[in-house]
Formats: sequence, structure tokens, C-alpha cells
Amino acid sequence: MNIKYILGIALVAVVMTSCSKKNSLAYFTDIRDVPESQLPSTAHALTLSPDDELYISVRSVNPGAAAQYNVPFENAVITDDMVLTRNTRPGTRVPTYRIDANGDLDFPVLGKMHVAGMTTSEINKMLTEKISEQVTDPIVRTELINFKVNVIGEVKEPRQVLVRSQRFSVLDALASAGDLTEFGKRSN
Repeated sequence: MNIKYILGIALVAVVMTSCSKKNSLAYFTDIRDVPESQLPSTAHALTLSPDDELYISVRSVNPGAAAQYNVPFENAVITDDMVLTRNTRPGTRVPTYRIDANGDLDFPVLGKMHVAGMTTSEINKMLTEKISEQVTDPIVRTELINFKVNVIGEVKEPRQVLVRSQRFSVLDALASAGDLTEFGKRSN
């Protein structure tokens, strides 16, 4: 009789656990709806606004001609968000430009320019054209320094992420916060 009782309990346990719904922890479960080897494009240009901080460097074949367009280190705005460039020593902070409340950038020699609503590529092109009037073949590099994303919700480590790239997807944000917890809604 004990064997029938034990078998009955085991059978009930198997039936109850086999009917439970498994949580889906997979991403891209709707990928079957997308044509093969192609994902929908969500690319958009990151536009600048007041209080954005930019690193801008100007170089040319004649370094003396480009030097007047670069911020000297002693006059630089220096914050904790500085990004080290490939050409700097560890611990070195880079000089930056901050877009003011009116959306203007005060640039050496060229003066104030309205840049709010522009992308870094557009600023790069504008500066290259203006500097080309006095410097032969200038090389202008513009980077957004203080791009931050707050990752909150059902993630393992909710936090603010300092983004070191202008291309940062939702998946990048989730990865930087340790991914979703098992309770996070992967379908939304």
C-alpha cells in the first residue's frame, strides 16, 4: 500500500510540474518575423543640447597653424567625465568645450557659434569649412564627452552609465547594467 501511495504522489508531482509555464529568458524571440540576415534599423543621429561637453581637436600638416584653434590646457573645463584619448598618458585629462545655456559654443578664433540641435559630424564639417579658410587641410575631431544613460528597472545593477561612444543601443545599456533579472520583460 505504501508503494501505491508513493507512486500516486510522484505521479501528481510530475503532472503538476510539467504543466507549469516556463519563463522565457531569451531575447529576439520574434526574430522569425524579420527577413533573413536583416534587422530593422533604429539608427538615429544624436543631437547636441546645452550642457553637453565636447572634445574638439584641430590638427594639420602645419601644427603651428592649427594650434590657435585648440584650447590650452590651463584654460580647459575639466570634470570627472573626461575621457582619455589614445594619445594621452594615463591620468591625463583632456580640455573640453561646454555648450552654453543658449546652445552656443565659444570656439577659439572663430568665436561663438550656435550648435544646439546639431550632430558632432555636422559640427565637425562646419569647423573644418571655417578653419579651412586659414589652415590648409585641417583635421578636426569632435567627440561628445558627457553622454550618460540611466539604466533602471528590472536589471541586476541599476546605475548611470558613462557612454564612450555615440552609438549605444538598448542592448548595450542592459549589458552595462548586468542584463535583465529573470523578472524583466524581454518582449517589451
